[in-house]
Amino acid sequence: MTCQQSPTTYSFVNNPIAFLFEVSTNTLRTISIVVGGTTFFLSAIPYQVNTGIYRFSFDISDIIKPFCSNMTMIDYSVNISQDSYTFTGKALMGGISKEMNLYLLQNNTNIFDFRLLNSINNFLFTTRTNRDIIPMRRNELGDVYFLRPTADEFSISTNTGIVHSLGTADIATPCALDLQALISSFSNADQVSEIYFCIAGVPRFKIVIFDSFSEQSYVLRFRNSMGVFEKLEITGKATRTPTFGDSTTFNQWDDSIKDFRQSRLRVPVSDKIIAEAGYKSTDDLYFIGDLLSSDEIYLMDRIHERKCLVSSDSYSHMLRQTIPESITLNIDFVDQDINISPISGIEDTTFIWATEGGDLMIDENNEFITV
Repeated sequence: MTCQQSPTTYSFVNNPIAFLFEVSTNTLRTISIVVGGTTFFLSAIPYQVNTGIYRFSFDISDIIKPFCSNMTMIDYSVNISQDSYTFTGKALMGGISKEMNLYLLQNNTNIFDFRLLNSINNFLFTTRTNRDIIPMRRNELGDVYFLRPTADEFSISTNTGIVHSLGTADIATPCALDLQALISSFSNADQVSEIYFCIAGVPRFKIVIFDSFSEQSYVLRFRNSMGVFEKLEITGKATRTPTFGDSTTFNQWDDSIKDFRQSRLRVPVSDKIIAEAGYKSTDDLYFIGDLLSSDEIYLMDRIHERKCLVSSDSYSHMLRQTIPESITLNIDFVDQDINISPISGIEDTTFIWATEGGDLMIDENNEFITV
């Protein structure tokens, strides 16, 4: 038996994890796949491609997918006992586009060797860009995810001279780093505008931070194609447009007039925001395309986040961009409500609970104090 095609050691489950074999007989093959402590069995009948030459193929991505979650590395093995064949690999949630995959294959590489396990390139699980300079607005800072590309010491340095070491770890160890919390812990946090990712003390790539338009601006947090969450700040004009449901009326007896009057139940309200994403570069527009494809999106503001669906009636951009473009986003919240309450002022309120022994308050450190 000859293996014509097999996955690389690391794979995404939203891309094919495919095998192709060439054999000399059409004998039924039994394939066992072990993942997450569970064994699955497949059967394959080789088909003839030439005299005395047969082939069979299979894709196991759908078998592995249910075992994957955010940045969890899943070990799996494939065994064909009749041919003494064994393959072991590791799989992650997410995937890359067919266009990118084709480009990488034409250059005899894959996304892990090219970027995600390459200590020289940008190895973050981001769909913002493949470049070594990653632009972010301050409101977009949050968790960044990556695999350790080497076992060397990993550290973060800033333009203000701060160096923060994250120590060493085995190659391909999944990691998450909360950049927002890390920078906030620095005494000169507001002056940090560049974050360098360093291996063995040598900068490899950097995040360049631009000031956000407003502390109260909207930010969308979404699961990207690589299976992790990223943020996008909406920098253009936004309009909130509640949509009121149908008003169903009915006749109700009114004893004061001894007759029927029309009445109705409370009308359900669906909240919607129509917003300009703001002028974006070509890379940003692809990033918005990933947002529009996402199956898990939240709109964040200063006091909470709400799950929503995001679409666009006019997502298009020039193939060769000469001027920045903006995309109009339709942000629909997934829940309906029959109640409307004012939100303004809540974020600035000191909450007080009345208790039998006295009132409880929360101080500036979120500690309970009795008054």
